Amino acid sequence: MRRLISGAIVVLSGVLLLTLPTPAHHAASAEFDVNSAVTLSGTITKVDWINPHVYIYMDVKDASGKSSPWIWETTNPGRLHAAGISKEVVGLGKTVKILGYNAKDHTKSFSWLRTITFPDGHTVDVWPTGSDDSTR
Repeated sequence: MRRLISGAIVVLSGVLLLTLPTPAHHAASAEFDVNSAVTLSGTITKVDWINPHVYIYMDVKDASGKSSPWIWETTNPGRLHAAGISKEVVGLGKTVKILGYNAKDHTKSFSWLRTITFPDGHTVDVWPTGSDDSTR
């Protein structure tokens, strides 16, 4: 009888575990087109240093001098810290060059950040390890 009750508890526990919510995550390539690279230089106007993704906002000037806002989504703060990037390193008012991938929905001013080049010339690649990016 004990064995039957123990078995029932194990089965019920397994069923209950299946009903718990699980955190979901997607690859950057699910939302962004890795075949549509864009490289832009601009001035950082805002940084949302939040989990699960950091957002960097910047103003980009075109050839005529007209400024347009861009939003760059990137990986989590932990991975950026590991790459040597902090909120202070990104810094408001800095002019940076970013290589990234446009959104698949063709939102012109929203892209995934692949690499960032800082004013002192050093470049950091923040593309997730194990990604399915064929351009790497």
